[in-house]
Amino acid sequence: MKKKIFLLLVFFICNTFVFCKSYGWGEIKYAQTTTNVRENRNTNSRVVRQLQPREEVKVDFLRNNWYAIFEVEESKREEGRAFGYVYAPLLKQNPPLNFRNTYWGMSIAEVKKSENSKFEYVDTLDKEGFAYLGGSVRVSGIECGFNYTFANNKLARGRYTDTETYRDPNEYIDDYYKLKKYLISKYGEPIPPRRSEMVWKNERYRDNRKYWGRAIMEGHLIFGVKWENKNTEMWLILAGGNRYISLVNLYVSKELEHLLEKENRPMY
Repeated sequence: MKKKIFLLLVFFICNTFVFCKSYGWGEIKYAQTTTNVRENRNTNSRVVRQLQPREEVKVDFLRNNWYAIFEVEESKREEGRAFGYVYAPLLKQNPPLNFRNTYWGMSIAEVKKSENSKFEYVDTLDKEGFAYLGGSVRVSGIECGFNYTFANNKLARGRYTDTETYRDPNEYIDDYYKLKKYLISKYGEPIPPRRSEMVWKNERYRDNRKYWGRAIMEGHLIFGVKWENKNTEMWLILAGGNRYISLVNLYVSKELEHLLEKENRPMY
């Protein structure tokens, strides 16, 4: 009797496995950055399409470290139905993160579980539906504060703020370029600015580089660059005024940005 039960169990498991494999072949992978899909398995072949960050595809037929790429809904396991090929290391099991270890729309409780650093402040939901979590962390060797902003208990914005204290304000410009280099290594080149990365409101110090830090403190000069993908807009901004300087790396959810319109706190 035990032998019959065992055989029936093996039969059930095997048939279930075969059914699942025939129905759900391949793997789901995610593009981490804008990724070229090639006509053949080499970088010299024609680009037939580009995957956007967080875009999911079905992959199979791994050969020479290149995947054949299919629409997620593709039901037939035939390589001829692939729309192209992607170098395998460019695709990952999980979509790229939006800010730290989170995804847009996560609740306060979910973000608390995801964060490894200690929270130094927790501002619960106010009457307008906004809440804030924050602490300290080093980014590319720079001491920064991190902040999560929630609207209606949905994560809508993330921010790093340079908290270093310098006697020479030009050192904030050095931090700006250090962070910019770090962000380029993660996200690629920023969107080319319409005019210039440096915007002069008053050109009093423009021709004297050693006074550019003072120019920022007096509100005469702003540095800024922007990155963008399907879900997120991100800025690196160095600005100031009234003898104050702020260097901020800002991440904003495109989908949830409208929920922040009634917020009274400044972004930087």
